[in-house]
Amino acid sequence: NDSLIQAINPDVTLPTKKITPVFRSDGSGTTAIFANYLSKVSPTWKDTLGEGTALNFTVGVGGKGNPGVAGTVAVTDGAIGYIGSEYAFSLGLSIASIQNSKGEFIQPNTASISAAAQGDIPADTRVMITNSEATGSYPISGFTWIVVYKEQAYANRSIEKAEATVELLHFLLSEKAQSLTETVHYAPLSEAVIALTKANIKKMTYQGNPIE
Repeated sequence: NDSLIQAINPDVTLPTKKITPVFRSDGSGTTAIFANYLSKVSPTWKDTLGEGTALNFTVGVGGKGNPGVAGTVAVTDGAIGYIGSEYAFSLGLSIASIQNSKGEFIQPNTASISAAAQGDIPADTRVMITNSEATGSYPISGFTWIVVYKEQAYANRSIEKAEATVELLHFLLSEKAQSLTETVHYAPLSEAVIALTKANIKKMTYQGNPIE
């Protein structure tokens, strides 16, 4: 029942209970997204813990991977932690509404996560979309990237493998694949992001030649 928490939950009776933070003990993109968001909204966080895939947490309990954090939160009275939304959805965990840059308190779901990607996205798609200015956006959102070599003729790799890689990438961007994202608790990509990604795939080559 900390006064700051109570102030934004005026209609909720909060318990007098110690809060136990649970964090990732291993390096992770989940931590990177979480820390990037907090560094944008909290100067204290930025100046102390900062950003990165692995941080030097001084309080709380560590858990390995999303399952480790989720499991620790589930069995620890008064615990709060951060995990990928796909894990939270599938496990049916209680999820906090987070205030976004518009002052809205937003729950994570496929619509609010997709909304976070509605802003300006650079051509190479290397961008953090935390604390988006889009209305209705969940502020702790992020992309999942697939990293591939632009030049596919490496380590005795065959043209067939290169073509199969490109085919797989195009499938993942297809309407069929994107329609499946919600069934595994991920948010679909926007048309703009799909177009940018397709343009990047076209830059992939095999021995300097475009991969058809």
